[in-house]
Amino acid sequence: MIKTEEEIKREIEEKKLTGIPSIDRPYRKFYTEKELGIEVPHMSLTDYIYEQNKDRMNLNALRYLEKRTTYEQLFDNIEKTSKRFKKYGVKENDYVALAMPLTPELIYMLYGLDNIGASANLIDPRVPDERMQYYLNLAESKLGAIIQNYIPTMRRASKGTGLERIIDVSAFESLSKEEQSKLLNANFGGTEKTKMVLKIARDELLNNLHNAKSKVAGGSKIVHYSDFATDEDLPDLSKVPYDPNRTSVVEYTSGTTGIPKGLELTASAMNVTVAQLQMINDAQPGETILAIMPPFISYGAVSGIHNSLACGFEMILISKFSTDIFAQLVKKYKPNNIICVPSMFQAVINDPIMENEDASYIKRLIFGGDRTIPEYEREVNKWLREHNAATTLIKGGGMAEYSSCAFETPYEETKKEGIYGIPLPLVDAKIMKDDHTECGYYEIGEIYISAPQQMKGYLNNPKETEGFFYVDEEGKVWGRSGDLGYVDTDGAFIHTARKKHMIVRPDGHNVFPNEI
Repeated sequence: MIKTEEEIKREIEEKKLTGIPSIDRPYRKFYTEKELGIEVPHMSLTDYIYEQNKDRMNLNALRYLEKRTTYEQLFDNIEKTSKRFKKYGVKENDYVALAMPLTPELIYMLYGLDNIGASANLIDPRVPDERMQYYLNLAESKLGAIIQNYIPTMRRASKGTGLERIIDVSAFESLSKEEQSKLLNANFGGTEKTKMVLKIARDELLNNLHNAKSKVAGGSKIVHYSDFATDEDLPDLSKVPYDPNRTSVVEYTSGTTGIPKGLELTASAMNVTVAQLQMINDAQPGETILAIMPPFISYGAVSGIHNSLACGFEMILISKFSTDIFAQLVKKYKPNNIICVPSMFQAVINDPIMENEDASYIKRLIFGGDRTIPEYEREVNKWLREHNAATTLIKGGGMAEYSSCAFETPYEETKKEGIYGIPLPLVDAKIMKDDHTECGYYEIGEIYISAPQQMKGYLNNPKETEGFFYVDEEGKVWGRSGDLGYVDTDGAFIHTARKKHMIVRPDGHNVFPNEI
């Protein structure tokens, strides 16, 4: 117990609660009827971002290496990419492996596949050969695309799989030869440290530009992106009927408890997640976002890419991110929105180049992916206040199985120090004991989630899928988060630890690390 029984009883009486959190759902008081009535957008990912942006096609969608792409150009590139995939034999319900960082080509491919009813099998290109082979086999991918540096990995991993072709994608496909030359000869400003860091990052990327052909030569499996991207003999693109059960994206768990699992996210799950985030965060078209979270984690794919494009943001794409250049990126681009994990932002706070920075351009700073301790939260808010940012820290939480985000602190009255967040408008959450009885207020147990943004399941793994979901006596489906925490009488959820870190004493009593 976090509070005494007497204190809890008094709070329950004062707030006229039943004492059963899942019945009271006190967090709903923070939302308007409109927010609680958000409808699930049952349509493809591509159709959803098109519907959101069809009246603002002139706005910039992407900014990559100083080259800007409007929403009109974005959808044109998505359609062309869809046709190219069809030309290469990709059919409805196929899984295409994309082992790519955050570049325009990754976005065209992700939505291009969705547009023809195929799925993006999103893979971290840095994984070892055996792990990549496992991912290729799990989704039975016949076609893959990978950033140039890691072509040898996918080529070796393809042995013993059904992978027939590999598309070799340079980090500079979006640039003309003139634009590439300009970048090669660019002069970086700032301190000696930041100039050095940026130059190293640029040279590391440009290294591929000079020896691309020799690096990937050999073998008929390799297709250069320039050959894939030709517009000759492209097939017609017919509308694929929307299927609510179709997998749009496959993401992989971290594998900390064993072999990583491929979780399947549907378009409606991703759409409804961003629909909630759009509304409660009052996102405005034309704002900019510093996009640093990689696409092969759901935080990057859903809260990053899909959310940004649905909001009509201009995404400043950073394909190769390092905390060493975080402050320089913020100072250079002055983004309205920043999403990152808590530890990353320390680099911005500590960098001398930000000491006198007027950060009034920051409208939202969102932390997710890890717990934010109260002391650090105070430090971040102090920095925002002292640098004229008209916002305080927003925290988000959730899990990949629920399309990355299920909790957030969107309003000032929800921004208590140390809390995980309140459930999003369409999310229900409760704290459960191991015997599936519900915990009371301030009682630690496992966080269970029920929401329309839940995954379809783990790819080709019915046993693990069944083990993740729990169906209560009323037939409601819940997901076991594996996170421990408690809920207060305002409906705020507090994350305390991972369940696997719980210590079971010889007498059967549970002891949690935070209590120690």
